Amino acid sequence: MKLKIPALLAFFCVPVTQASELVLNAVTGNQLSTGTGITSETSASLEGVCYNCPDLAKIADASTFDDAVYYADAINAVNNNDSAAEIKAAINTIISTGHKILTYSEVWTALTETDEDPANPDNVILLYKGTSLAKLSNGSGSQSSNPDNWNREHVWAKSHGFSSSSNEAYTDIHHLRPTDISVNSSRGNLDFDNSMQTLSESPNTRIDSNSFEPRDEVKGDVARMVLYMDIRYEGLDTHTPDLTVVDRLTSTSEPALGRLCRLLEWHVADPVDATEQNRNDRIFEYQGNRNPFIDHSEWVDLLYSADTCVDDTTGGDGGGTDGGGTDGGGDGGGTGGGTDGGTGNISSNGQLTITEVMQNPGNGLNDSDAEWFEILNTGTGDINLNGWTIKDEGSDSFTITQDVIIPMGSYAVLGKSTDTVLNGGINVVYAYGDGMALSNGSDEILLVSPEGEVVDTIAYDNGNEWPDPNGASMTLISATTDNSLGGNWTTESEQNYAEGNFGTPGTGEATFELVITEVMQNPSAVADSAGEWFEVLNKGAIAVNINGWTLRDDDNDSHQITEDVILPAGAYSVFANNSDSSTNGGVEAIYQFSGMYLSNGSDELVLEMSDGTIADNIAWDGGPQWPDPTGKSMTLTSASLDNNVGSNWFEETSKSFGDGNFGTPGTGPDVSDGTDASTIGICADEASLISSIQGIEDITSTQGQKHVIEGVVTGVFANLNGFFVQEEHSDEDGDPQTSEGLFVANNANTVTPAVGAVVRVFGEVSESYGRTQLNASEDLLDCGTGSVSATSLSLPFASAQAPEALEGMLITIDSPLTVSNNYDLGKYGEVTLSNGRIFTPTNIYRPGTAEAIALAASNALNQVTLDDGQNGTNPETVIYPSGNLSASNTLRAGDQVTALTGVMDYSYSKYRIIPSQAPDIAAVNTRTDAPQLTPGNLTVASMNVLNLFNGDGQGGGFPTSRGADNLAEYERQVAKTVAAIIAMNADIIGLMEIENDGVDANSTLVDLVSRLNAVAGDNSYAFVNTGGPLGTDAIAVALLYKPGTVSPAADARVNNDEIFNRPPLAQTFSLNENGEQITIIANHFKAKLCTSATDLDKDQDDGQSCYNAKRQLQAQALIDWIASDSELSTQKDVLVMGDLNAYAMEDPIVKFTDQGYTNLIKHFNGTYAYSYSYGGAAGYLDHALANDSLLAKTVDTTDWHINADEPLVLDYNTENKSEQQLADFYAEDAYRVADHDPVVISFQLEKAVQSGDVNGDGTLDFTDYMLIYGMLGSTQGSANFDQAADLDADGQITFADMRLWQQIYANP
Repeated sequence: MKLKIPALLAFFCVPVTQASELVLNAVTGNQLSTGTGITSETSASLEGVCYNCPDLAKIADASTFDDAVYYADAINAVNNNDSAAEIKAAINTIISTGHKILTYSEVWTALTETDEDPANPDNVILLYKGTSLAKLSNGSGSQSSNPDNWNREHVWAKSHGFSSSSNEAYTDIHHLRPTDISVNSSRGNLDFDNSMQTLSESPNTRIDSNSFEPRDEVKGDVARMVLYMDIRYEGLDTHTPDLTVVDRLTSTSEPALGRLCRLLEWHVADPVDATEQNRNDRIFEYQGNRNPFIDHSEWVDLLYSADTCVDDTTGGDGGGTDGGGTDGGGDGGGTGGGTDGGTGNISSNGQLTITEVMQNPGNGLNDSDAEWFEILNTGTGDINLNGWTIKDEGSDSFTITQDVIIPMGSYAVLGKSTDTVLNGGINVVYAYGDGMALSNGSDEILLVSPEGEVVDTIAYDNGNEWPDPNGASMTLISATTDNSLGGNWTTESEQNYAEGNFGTPGTGEATFELVITEVMQNPSAVADSAGEWFEVLNKGAIAVNINGWTLRDDDNDSHQITEDVILPAGAYSVFANNSDSSTNGGVEAIYQFSGMYLSNGSDELVLEMSDGTIADNIAWDGGPQWPDPTGKSMTLTSASLDNNVGSNWFEETSKSFGDGNFGTPGTGPDVSDGTDASTIGICADEASLISSIQGIEDITSTQGQKHVIEGVVTGVFANLNGFFVQEEHSDEDGDPQTSEGLFVANNANTVTPAVGAVVRVFGEVSESYGRTQLNASEDLLDCGTGSVSATSLSLPFASAQAPEALEGMLITIDSPLTVSNNYDLGKYGEVTLSNGRIFTPTNIYRPGTAEAIALAASNALNQVTLDDGQNGTNPETVIYPSGNLSASNTLRAGDQVTALTGVMDYSYSKYRIIPSQAPDIAAVNTRTDAPQLTPGNLTVASMNVLNLFNGDGQGGGFPTSRGADNLAEYERQVAKTVAAIIAMNADIIGLMEIENDGVDANSTLVDLVSRLNAVAGDNSYAFVNTGGPLGTDAIAVALLYKPGTVSPAADARVNNDEIFNRPPLAQTFSLNENGEQITIIANHFKAKLCTSATDLDKDQDDGQSCYNAKRQLQAQALIDWIASDSELSTQKDVLVMGDLNAYAMEDPIVKFTDQGYTNLIKHFNGTYAYSYSYGGAAGYLDHALANDSLLAKTVDTTDWHINADEPLVLDYNTENKSEQQLADFYAEDAYRVADHDPVVISFQLEKAVQSGDVNGDGTLDFTDYMLIYGMLGSTQGSANFDQAADLDADGQITFADMRLWQQIYANP
């Protein structure tokens, strides 16, 4: 019987550094055989070469490096005149293979070798200043507060693509260089370019608001480092995105860096020298790969080009904090202020963190009055916002020009308005009015200090990884987490601050949390009276002033603090009985106490707040349970552990300080050497419950803690580099709110378990983009076999929190789920499943109604992702459906998954099922070769052709502003368009989104008709000739028709009212067989995209998105035009059709139905018709609206589902597809020709039987004849014209009508 203990009791394992006898390939794990053997001389220890630096062993010998062998594939590609892309791919493979990923602490050590001063081996050369500084002056831990020390500069600023140390690029020493801390801070995350001002502390370096210019001697070095990063990181792994060097100035958080033109200039002006080549060799020895542009500088010109640079004083919002602040000791050192740790501020004005955003208030509150965001002062003093600038990456910006004081540790709210009636009753400390608008989709907020430093920034993304609430704020789950990651934010759902609006403006839960982490009670280098000290860590989010607090034991020792003592958030602080480092053994203390002694035997240490509350306390026992060292500190193994448990402390025997005592004062515990005793235990030993690790919250409270778990393996996924474990049934906690499953990331585990194995794993708990996981610290133990039962999954979930209770668990479905979204099937190999289809609320219900709101809420709960178990994008084989995806083997929305068992995972902001066996998928929504339509004698269709652009019409001119990128793509696109139109076999076709390039021989419209006739036969199709472009938009509407069936009965009419960005086109046609007429009006209303929306055109939070007001005006203008136009007003049968960019129950469509038009789609197909899918919700934006006369002649209406149900990857585009996929995913058929389904309508137009009873008195007599005689010569539209007298329906009264009357009279 296993013994289990709650998660509050955890285990900690001290890593073991062991010398390796083998050189391993970092990619394959195989022993290298390149002759790069490591001798005892080359592998000499580097431990202690700089402050708080671990040892680092060489993995290669540069003296045996063979350029021809190493670069063989790239050299062959160059000699074969391969394309630049192929050469880059070859180089990327070369320099990625064998690349050892260093820890951030190891970077310290590596830089002491790679950047060693050749004139003084105890020093390093600083990149930007060019000066020599002692290796031991590195800014680790307590040394991080000295701005003249050196730190680790990311030449490719880490906020430009890899802000987390888990990204490979973060620790790549090819672009990491020693720099002066303050110069590094000045550089921030600026792009490289010629700059305007001299940097005072580094006169050979220049800087301005958007760029940084290093000294001349290293400009080429910088250029080649940046180009290395561009070619090394292509987004081919799960750790670092595709980094791109661009010929412009960039914006913060963009995975790009500029300016390419300037870097190429610098590469030429400062060629490779011996120092740079020597550095490349040193990196090769410690990291295992090389910078190809140092070894082959000629490849720069071969692979990169840019126009000659011109002065650029605009560019992006470059300045930031990547290099700023202090460096903090890496993996084992301090944290807190600055970018990498320490205790300093990010800027002289302090540290601010964005903690809550209300970008989309609802329920009667307007965005223009009630938007706000909250910031937290996490620094060590009050902050005055006077002079600060708040902006986004676009044009929104405002500068505060009055005193706005945020006290230390306090929240403040900035918003649109201070009027509590308008803003929801909140206290706004500063109103920015129209200076900034928080987009309801994607947007950014940047806090810029008066010195121009970006102190904090977030960039939310319209629900991809971030929340996307309406009527609720986005809230940072914990102020101690990284607020740049969407997974660390949640939608506020508990605190209602205004009617129907949820949020906690100005009232967050950030606090300080003090933990005693190290005690030197018995120094040996100096006397106890001179060298006792203890260390405290502030684990909280905010600093704390402990003035008035008492330091004491449980007896008579006591000391009250009577001055301001600020303990920064995230920092270690040392309290000593002697603050003179020259006599206390070498300790830098923040405060000197008296009247209190740390006993060498047993004693207590209590931190008592001024109100008597105990902030923290420990009680050591002189040896039975606790360490009892002499000349060494007692150190808490991890601040996540209970510091009142003696076994959680160890005797520091590795790191010494000052005069020779052992300890790590001010830098946290040193665990780089530790002990070789494993803490995993043996099978069936006590272990932590998985349920207690998971907890009931989205984010576990056990982050950073060390735990042993034991359970059954339910899924092993090589592409995820880990496996899932679930608690055995007997050890479940019985709480439906807690999950019994957990993902184990292999990390140090090298054993691949089998599904069904019982394993024991030791590691550290973390949150990886919202997934709770255990990072294995050593190989697992195999403890036999076991089994667990799959939990039944049904949709919709009961609440937004419900799927969290299943995270990591084995689940199964009992009833079919419907494929509701296949948009990302080709890109990520995944689809969304729902219980039945989900529908756009405003397609079913009127916007803003309780029913629409309820449906939106239900939709959000009625979704789960079916994952393919592969990481990365654009998989070569898309495994769904069975037999793999292809143009002939599609997976359509509406198809059903009838059997599914797998593990519930959470990643990329989605709960997803990773199948443990192939799911059963039923193709219940099959394709049709043609629209399913009851025929009449006339068929009309409306079709969105999705930006059909033909370049210059002569095979060139690509790419254009929209549509195909090249001729090959256009040929694929137009072939599918032709196939769709031919298959519809409609007599009149309205087109939307065709290129607005007129009607000359090279126009897209003429080209399309020519291709149609090449298939259907000469003169089978024609187009309505408008004489040129319609309006000024890039796209337009058009009308095609079959001359064999219909003929234009009058000139086309175009509505050029300025309300229409794309003018409507009206044409009256005559049916050739009987002369009956119908008027078709093709339309494309304003889209829902929010770009440049103002006032009433902004999103009103009613589900209709932006520009609803304009679409209503367009609808009314069209209705008025039909009623008042001299030609259109005389027409009996009118059809309004096209992409109206409004769902069925939205205001613009109701405008039509309220004025007598009938929605034919709803009339014939009911409430749940659809022709478009957005975010998995079905509805229709494309309409057919008939007046009463035409309704009586309408036979049938249908949406032909050739697009909305099909995966995007089956379209004409060629990017991100392999050669095999270009063939497999494409067919010259109608399917996925566009994104909207065509609407097809059939009519029966027949000539009305004329009675001859002109006066309508029910009798055919001579009076009727004389009435016709009296109307002779009148025409349709004139006052004397009567339709009843126009017996031949030619629009005029002639003797022919009198003769027809005589025939009717003679043959009643």
